[in-house]
Amino acid sequence: MNSNKFKKLILFIFFCLISKGISAEDNERKKTQILFTPWIIQSDIGYQHRKTPSSFNLQILYSPFKNIYLGMIYGIGRGKEESYGQYYSNPNRANAIYEFSRTKQGETFAFNIQYYLTTSIFASVNLGLEKGFTVKRENYTNYSPNNINLEPYVHNTSFSDRVFSSIGLGYKTEIWNHFLFALELQCGYIEAGKINHNILFNPNYYEGSLPKQYQDLLASQNLNNSYPKNSFFSQILISTGLTF
Repeated sequence: MNSNKFKKLILFIFFCLISKGISAEDNERKKTQILFTPWIIQSDIGYQHRKTPSSFNLQILYSPFKNIYLGMIYGIGRGKEESYGQYYSNPNRANAIYEFSRTKQGETFAFNIQYYLTTSIFASVNLGLEKGFTVKRENYTNYSPNNINLEPYVHNTSFSDRVFSSIGLGYKTEIWNHFLFALELQCGYIEAGKINHNILFNPNYYEGSLPKQYQDLLASQNLNNSYPKNSFFSQILISTGLTF
């Protein structure tokens, strides 16, 4: 089953649960809810230069008043990464590799308010922050049949923090009195954030010309009109948890 068909299936189940929840009788809910979201199905509306990776989320909610829950959500993001990449260093396509490293990406913190419309159906408002991260490319080593060179070139890219907000409609039910199952559809808006490039290289090595890596970066920015833009997103959260 491809991803589009799976999304349609989840949406069909979601609206079936919503229809069921409308007719449910009201009952007393417990004050505290802890929800775990191991997987989020995301769809971006429009082009994003920087996507938030799907990751495990932890949500803690407390009800100070009837039908209203206040909470916090923490998304762990994607862990640090270190690897090697490949590029072509000159027109005769001599092979080259470089070291790639990235700090933790997609870590999020959010506050949310949930209001129960019926026993099982709730609406939510969410406001959060996605932490920035950095990417480093260095130790560019190009090689040909007769030679190996280490280029004095380092490329650091920093991605700033981003604010996002969303509204949601969800279905949540208790199972065996202390367990929860929740399905929520959210639509939101996220800042583009800023992207800063810091390039360090030895001009003597390149004999007065610009490094090909830097030329490729400039060409990519010009061709793609590479300026970050704010964008809309939608996501489906499938969660389980405890209530007490």
